Amino acid sequence: MVFSNPVSGPAGWLMWLIAIFLAAPAFGQSGLDTATWLTVTTLPGNDRSIGDYGAFVDDTVRPRLERVPGVSTVQVVGVEPRLEIVLDPQRLASMERTPAEVAVALEEAQVPVRASPSEPTLLTVALRDLAVSPDDLRNLVLWLQAGEGGGPAEIVALGDVATIRSGGGNTGGGPSVHGEPAIVLSVRPLPGADPIRLADDLRAAVADLNHEALPSDQIRLRMVDRDAISPIPLD
Repeated sequence: MVFSNPVSGPAGWLMWLIAIFLAAPAFGQSGLDTATWLTVTTLPGNDRSIGDYGAFVDDTVRPRLERVPGVSTVQVVGVEPRLEIVLDPQRLASMERTPAEVAVALEEAQVPVRASPSEPTLLTVALRDLAVSPDDLRNLVLWLQAGEGGGPAEIVALGDVATIRSGGGNTGGGPSVHGEPAIVLSVRPLPGADPIRLADDLRAAVADLNHEALPSDQIRLRMVDRDAISPIPLD
């Protein structure tokens, strides 16, 4: 499960840290003392946002950690789940349409999209704003397109001009570790789990993930002390 921060800004992330570290109802009476904290950060030379890896962490890293003997739950914190709409510029050009027209059509269909200032063919839908599946978006009708040579008009759905994929990102700030933007994972043990053996097994899982699953030149997973985690101040 991915949890997003409902309050933006530095104050919101301070509230998030207090809730994570101090709220016994959320983590159980002993969960705070025994939780293991892991972070995913980008490596030098990778210009992508750490938020771009949110879906990967939730789909790949979290399930692997949950399979470690003695683990009760793994929570991914600080990433907002979203769907990404990657427009096909050639297909749009063949229809004499633009990405801006797609965005307008989606807004008229009450789908709140965000345009990327650096990638005009990328639109995103935050799932906290709209509970929608990829298939829902693919089948959403954008407009009627005049047929070639005077033929009948054709219905154009979003899936005809775009690829829909899952994504995740930080909006309004996010956690950091030692000053680096990070995705944070909280691993809680089962009652009675051997803490020494669990720590060893988690280290082995982290090593396996870094070696086998993670793109080695892009991101890194590591175990950290919870005191190293802090909010990121907004510019």
